Amino acid sequence: MKYRLFTNDRGVTLVELLAALALLAIGGVLSSALFSQMSTNTQTTAGDISLKQEMNIVIEELEHQYDEDSDQMCLFEEGMTLIYGDEGEITDGCMEVDTNSPATVRLIGEREGKTFTLETVWNKQTEQTLWLPVEEPSEEPVEADIYDCIFTESVIFPEQVRVDDNGESAKNKCDGEFIFEKDAFFQNGVVLHNHNDFTIEGDLYIIGELDINNQSTIDVDGDLYLQDSDLNFKPNAALNVDGKICMVEDIQQIEGCNESNEP
Repeated sequence: MKYRLFTNDRGVTLVELLAALALLAIGGVLSSALFSQMSTNTQTTAGDISLKQEMNIVIEELEHQYDEDSDQMCLFEEGMTLIYGDEGEITDGCMEVDTNSPATVRLIGEREGKTFTLETVWNKQTEQTLWLPVEEPSEEPVEADIYDCIFTESVIFPEQVRVDDNGESAKNKCDGEFIFEKDAFFQNGVVLHNHNDFTIEGDLYIIGELDINNQSTIDVDGDLYLQDSDLNFKPNAALNVDGKICMVEDIQQIEGCNESNEP
């Protein structure tokens, strides 16, 4: 059997070499254009981000001027314009404005043919507390016995008041009804046994324990002031307050009402 070996000794022709070089040149040109475009886009994006950051800083500085109750607003940033409500616009300088009222503001920034706008509303927030002014009692309270049943003057009970008799019992001297036509002060707490009702037409002041047992009710037409109070309500007990329920530090020297939603 005979074998033949085929060879090509011609090499690369000039035409083939020129074609290869042309392809390489075209590829280089395309790559260069692509990289140039990518670089331009990156620079443009970076410029946009930089301008927005500068605008955020400027708007914060302007809001600080607003919060400082200044009677004018100043802007000295090149390429930026502030439109302050209906009072006008500032490009480079200061303008008298009313900083005591809410304001809708727009900051416009321009750079390299592009425009960005930030818009916000400034409004001063006043702090609010739960401390409310209260009136001092109109008269000095007098000491009383709980089994007087009906009290036409403001009264005070230095010792703990316990109504231990069932309000429906024949032993209960007041038939379970205790009426206070003015203020009532309990300096060492109050305990109501079953079926007893307190009606306070003025304010009620309690230091210490407040214990309302079954089917007992305390109705307060005015405000309720509590100091160091331990509240204990049994089933079907009720505490109804038409005014405020105030937790105070010193019931003898009330400076305000730390209003509570309890009980």
